[in-house]
Amino acid sequence: MEPLDQLLRKSVKRFGLESIYVAGELAEKWSDIVGVQLAKKTAPLMIKKKVLLIRTINSGWSHQLTLLKPVILERLKSAEYVVEDLRFICKEKTELEPEQKIKTVPRAKSEGSGTDHKKPKLREAIDSYLRAQKSAVKNKSGV
Repeated sequence: MEPLDQLLRKSVKRFGLESIYVAGELAEKWSDIVGVQLAKKTAPLMIKKKVLLIRTINSGWSHQLTLLKPVILERLKSAEYVVEDLRFICKEKTELEPEQKIKTVPRAKSEGSGTDHKKPKLREAIDSYLRAQKSAVKNKSGV
């Protein structure tokens, strides 16, 4: 019998939902990659076309991350994330709330299959996984 995490990864890939899975996974490891202080002021949103979109609390933190871009890209590479560039968006606030750190992207059709991703069991498994990731982030931050 195949372990659940391997089965989930295969299903996510099969249905073209990798960005959802990777966003939750990356959000969980974000403070290890950028450090606790930066993780309080920033949050990974999604990876699209090898570009990581990062939310920051203001333009100053976006600038700080721009200066740290080579270091962050190297750490992402070490953690086996396929990211070639970083982009930043600002959200004015003193700190990002943990529940704002995990964001799913719209469901996309897998190439050539015409599948509409309305498979209830798969959707339930992915939603359950994302809730667990969100809970782990909340527990880690002490919320």
